[in-house]
Amino acid sequence: MNNKKLIWIALIILTFITFLFLVPNSIYNLSPLIFSAIGTALIIFFIFQAVYDFKNIQEYKGKVDKGNDKKFKILIISSIPLAFILFLTFFVKFGFDKSNEVNNYGLRAKGIIISANKINLRRKTGKSKVYYAKVKFVTEKGLTIISEEQISEEKYNNITIGQEIELKYSKKDPKLIKIIIEERKEPENLKISQLISLLNTEKDSINSKLLGYSNKFKRIDENNWKDNYKDVVRTEDSTMISSIIRGDLIEKFHLELKHLDFNKVNTNSNQELFESKDYKTILKKRVDGLEVFTVVIVSRK
Repeated sequence: MNNKKLIWIALIILTFITFLFLVPNSIYNLSPLIFSAIGTALIIFFIFQAVYDFKNIQEYKGKVDKGNDKKFKILIISSIPLAFILFLTFFVKFGFDKSNEVNNYGLRAKGIIISANKINLRRKTGKSKVYYAKVKFVTEKGLTIISEEQISEEKYNNITIGQEIELKYSKKDPKLIKIIIEERKEPENLKISQLISLLNTEKDSINSKLLGYSNKFKRIDENNWKDNYKDVVRTEDSTMISSIIRGDLIEKFHLELKHLDFNKVNTNSNQELFESKDYKTILKKRVDGLEVFTVVIVSRK
């Protein structure tokens, strides 16, 4: 084995160690995809040089043009899965190290989403997308930091520009962050049993009881409440209460009424009437443009 081959082999080992263990997370974080690709490309290049020791690009082109060197063909074919493994190794190792650092040295802060983007990647196996969010926040030392993190598609779909979010950042390197975005959950719709309970509640106490069911409700006037999802609860008097709920929930309410021992006594094209020992319940489906609403009216018999 000549000295040049030893040098190329040494460079392969040194490059692998450098990109796997020695490149700081703060550098990798500038662009994990690019740095992982650079490390992979260098190692593949050094492997070819260790085997052939090309002096210039013409020698390489000549080897390609001849196309009858089996060893060269095997090297080309084997370099493809090797490149994929190297790239994945560098990329995953950075993600693991970053996660460990943020978990071990992380401090919580509030941040603002200032941009979000997705990158389309083309691979032999098909197309894929990578999602990023850029946030701005202030550290405990008063430093304003702008940093970007790769996020999941679910997180990408749950953020908006200008949205305030919670994050963790490394106190060793505040550029290393982890965005914390809880899945958006719509509040549960009011149940018929809850409407009956509100019907039997003193008028002055309805507001606090309704907020106990969902803190999204806002009082509009003495007899009306509304939440962010267009649900309206209306107390007409002490004998009746109604709720207008977005969505077709007729079947869901059928099940609850059966559980509450209500019996259907009348049906027409517009509404259904159910009765129990003490109460009447009317279910209606209302269409407003492209939206469907379910109207529930509960009253004493």
